Amino acid sequence: MKTQLTAEESAKLIELGVSPERASESKSSVAYGNGARGIMKVPETPIFTLSDLVYKAWLSMLNRCYANHQKYPTYVDCSVCNDWLIYSNFKRWFENPENGYREGYALDKDILVKGNKTYSPTTCCFVPPYINSLLVNGSHRCGKYPKGVLRCKSGRFRAYHQRKSLGMFDTPEEAFYKYKSCRESHIKEIAQKAYNNNEILLPVFNALMKYNIDITD
Repeated sequence: MKTQLTAEESAKLIELGVSPERASESKSSVAYGNGARGIMKVPETPIFTLSDLVYKAWLSMLNRCYANHQKYPTYVDCSVCNDWLIYSNFKRWFENPENGYREGYALDKDILVKGNKTYSPTTCCFVPPYINSLLVNGSHRCGKYPKGVLRCKSGRFRAYHQRKSLGMFDTPEEAFYKYKSCRESHIKEIAQKAYNNNEILLPVFNALMKYNIDITD
């Protein structure tokens, strides 16, 4: 049964990337055509309250996985676990102090489980933005060569990290392993500082300290 939304609610839903027509089914609505069921009406709270942030985070997560692959092409194969398709379940996890949310933190799905494609309570964590971008800010592949490796005109291979040269090598594999060593050390250094400053939880710290850069990444 559909619920009539106010003009203000419809405008807010459009701002968050949700079709008011879909959302008007209220408690039994289907978000993004993927069977996501939950309370779809905009929370009747000021825009900057935690409740509103939770709702916006939930919609953003669904949007990445199911509604906008042109904007988020790397999310084509991603999904949300059945438990989190219900907004109230996601909200309960989000607001649990043990899960470490702080103002401005991001919901990350890739740190605890490398290559993870599913948003779920066991694969996601909250991290400050600079940690959230840490694992995606490494060097990009240069053609057919691994990350952190550039073929020079001389025919040799340069390893680099954060735009700094790490030396010249005879093979791309040798250059990559130099990059890998530097990159993993950098991740560990950032993780240690963040943990010492009480900015990340222990599971996040442990995952970062064990993070492995593969030549196929």
